[in-house]
Amino acid sequence: MRTTKAALAGFVACALSTTAALAEPKNNMLHQWSEGSDAAAIAKLGDMFTAAGGKWEQTSIAGHTANTLAKLRADVVAGDAPPAVQLKGPEIAEWNATGMTANLDDLANKEGWDKVVAPELLPVMKPTGDWVAAPMNIHRINWIWGSTKAMEKAGITSLPKTWAEFNADCDKAVAAKLICLAHFSQDWTDATTFEVVLLEWTSTSSRRPSSKATRRRCALPRWSRRSSNSA
Repeated sequence: MRTTKAALAGFVACALSTTAALAEPKNNMLHQWSEGSDAAAIAKLGDMFTAAGGKWEQTSIAGHTANTLAKLRADVVAGDAPPAVQLKGPEIAEWNATGMTANLDDLANKEGWDKVVAPELLPVMKPTGDWVAAPMNIHRINWIWGSTKAMEKAGITSLPKTWAEFNADCDKAVAAKLICLAHFSQDWTDATTFEVVLLEWTSTSSRRPSSKATRRRCALPRWSRRSSNSA
């Protein structure tokens, strides 16, 4: 079995090193950004890698993170670990514990990563003190992303900071014949939305009066029940 070490990144690009000598840097990045602006972002990363003299290849796995992890495990077991893989925060530490991650300290020290990466991210990128990943995207599941083009059309100057502002902006969007709030109809987006709705409902239900009317108002919509089966 060929020995390959991977530097995994939590929502990050990870560098993998092999024992074979290469005429030029070559990378086959395993990731889940397979569509739309996600795919465009990965393509830009590839352009940068190619411009630096490398040969860029990629393997995109659509859908939930679990799909990417399944592919990663299969490749590692087969002795064909990818040179780089995109992972979310906790997954970096898990893979680092297997001993399959490459040490990026030399590159990190040369480029001063400690000075430019947010302190909150350092434990994620350095789960045991050594750099094994580099951040390329940071977000949380409860963030709202706005389309600049759509906001301009609706006369919305900035993202809302309160529910009152959100409702007012939604009225503007609807008046401009735009969809106020939407998400992709993919398994991971359905599951994430379901989790957010469920957690919000359960965290506040103890403060609500227990009545049939309240239970009816808090009942989950039909799509949520469907998404829970596909998650």
